[in-house]
Amino acid sequence: MFKSVKPIGKIKTIMKAFFLCTLLLSLSIMSLGQKNTYQKKLPEQIKKNIRFAGRFVYAENPDYNIDSLCKVTANKVVSLMAGNNYSSVYYQSLGLKLSAERKDKSDIKIYNFGYDCGGTRRIITHPIIQWKNGSGKTFAYNLSSKINCNFFEIHQLKSPSRNLYLLIGQEAGDGNCYQGIAYVIEIKGNYLIVNNPMFDNRPYLNLCNREFEFDTKTQILTGLLTNPSFPSGEQNIFHLKFNGHQFVKYDKTERQTVNLELNFTEISKNDFQSYQAKYKISCILDSGQFISGSNLYVVQDGEEICETYLAERNTNKKMLMPSSYDAGILKMLLSPSCHQLLVCSSYDGPDYGNYYDYRAEIFLFNVSTGIGLKGITPGFNYHTKDWSIHNLTWVDEHTITLELYNETRRDKEENLKFRYFKSKLNAE
Repeated sequence: MFKSVKPIGKIKTIMKAFFLCTLLLSLSIMSLGQKNTYQKKLPEQIKKNIRFAGRFVYAENPDYNIDSLCKVTANKVVSLMAGNNYSSVYYQSLGLKLSAERKDKSDIKIYNFGYDCGGTRRIITHPIIQWKNGSGKTFAYNLSSKINCNFFEIHQLKSPSRNLYLLIGQEAGDGNCYQGIAYVIEIKGNYLIVNNPMFDNRPYLNLCNREFEFDTKTQILTGLLTNPSFPSGEQNIFHLKFNGHQFVKYDKTERQTVNLELNFTEISKNDFQSYQAKYKISCILDSGQFISGSNLYVVQDGEEICETYLAERNTNKKMLMPSSYDAGILKMLLSPSCHQLLVCSSYDGPDYGNYYDYRAEIFLFNVSTGIGLKGITPGFNYHTKDWSIHNLTWVDEHTITLELYNETRRDKEENLKFRYFKSKLNAE
């Protein structure tokens, strides 16, 4: 009888596979052990480096690359913070300073450390930002890789679809300059976006001898000149308004308009439709959709949000027509005499309070032709939280009529119900 013998080649293949599995398992265990060892050593290394940076004296160590040490340390802090929920007290025990925090769903905290460079800039600050995603997992980013700043304020910006925050802080520039810094960040779950063009084409604004103040209600950022060698006054103040997507120049004249008072009289749907049919203007509109001979034309830009401008033909200067809403202006309508321009915008969603201060707004401009944009001057403005506008028109030179949503819009267009009103335009 013959005994069966397994092929030698097959035995070798099995042994090789077993060896490879054992090797991979060993490498995995070693890698995990090295990672755990690295994590255990991080706090001690961070504390040591921050202490060294805090005591660093440039005159005694002119050849030492302190910037490199701080960069490495900031990255180590990120490694320690990511995925961990240590307390602020713990991080402060390592030498980190909690400079700003915001207690909301993102739970943003900004820690920093720094060193004295010995020059006119003095302290160089290294900020590290920590946040949580929707599931409560913690992430961190070395913000000093983009900017050195001691941030001390965090404000949420009103945006319909993005999680945006404005950071405000200061940092020495040189002996004659102390920088005011405003930086916009965006949190997208696990990721931090730090390069959105929020100020023209940059994510931040840094200006010498300026202090920034932000009004969360109006979303207006004010820059104040703080150098005592300059005279004080309105010319040393500027304003930027966040429009839901970026900061834009805020026209001071908008703040100088007079509040409008509307005293409503309810009318029928037939009356409203009759006023609509009778509405006509005494001037002629040209191809630019504005008064013929005025040298002005209408420009619309809808790349990110809908914006409407009046522009001069010979200079290309533009005036932004006011609207607080992403959808832009609902209607821009000249009065029967063409001496007034009515601009209205509205939002009809039940969640208006998440994004906007009001449900509807109306602006009235005085119109004088022949002098370009100088002939468009603000008259009245009106804001309301009580109702949203679906349509409106002029009754006469001093009266308007409106079609308002009867309730918060939730259904399709054909199911909507409206109420109709007219009102004189009276200044308060």
